[in-house]
Amino acid sequence: MLPRVLISPKSGSLLVACAPDATSVHAQFDRLVEAGAETGSVAACFIEARTGSIDARWAMRSRGPRRPDVAVRVLDPKVPAATVNGYLDTLTHVVPAITDFFNPATATRIRLVVDPGYTDGPAAAGGGVITVSAAYARAHPRDLDIVTHEVTHIVQAYSSETYAHWWHWVEGVADYARYRFGRDNAACGWSIARHERGSTRTDGYRATARFLAWTVDAGGDGVVQDLDAALRNGTYSDEFWTARAGDDIAALWSTYVRASAEGWQPV
Repeated sequence: MLPRVLISPKSGSLLVACAPDATSVHAQFDRLVEAGAETGSVAACFIEARTGSIDARWAMRSRGPRRPDVAVRVLDPKVPAATVNGYLDTLTHVVPAITDFFNPATATRIRLVVDPGYTDGPAAAGGGVITVSAAYARAHPRDLDIVTHEVTHIVQAYSSETYAHWWHWVEGVADYARYRFGRDNAACGWSIARHERGSTRTDGYRATARFLAWTVDAGGDGVVQDLDAALRNGTYSDEFWTARAGDDIAALWSTYVRASAEGWQPV
């Protein structure tokens, strides 16, 4: 199959091309990035003719200090192209935003792989690589902000000890980032609007993210960033809340539950 480019690289829009093998895919992508450098950004999506796998990549070059380098590789041709494009679009927006908000010193080189061999959950992140289950991507094609959650884990750069001791805050911060920076959570019905009766702060994920949203609403912006920094620096203990919010964590949670019962909801 002869290579074919469907959209000009100078447009800065998504390019789609077919290539006979992976080597040709990568060579074409590098040439297209160079050709599109003057536009500020270039995106490319290739279909390897021999295997049918999709290699979708996005790279951004700017005159500013932040130069995120993001690539997506899809190993299952049954994953909808719209989902692949959605992952790319989401990454282009959330990587700079989340990095600037939480940890500007972190590297911005991120690789995302949609892998049919990954079966341990919807997605995972580590070492600058996000792995999304291909089965999940096919079953939930509109859940694009799953990558927003996973990008946050890369930016967090917490130690394994922090995750082991404070995993509920780790996952709560990641879902708070999804709530705050997510591109289209509503498309897949994801929300932290509802307080689940009986939930606790140690449930992690949405339950903890909702509490964090309340702390920001009650105490001003910066609380979650300070929590994130303490977790990354290895200095976090529950005394953080007394020093930062003026009350211990148990009392804060009780106040939050009462506020939720009285109708408080995140904006």
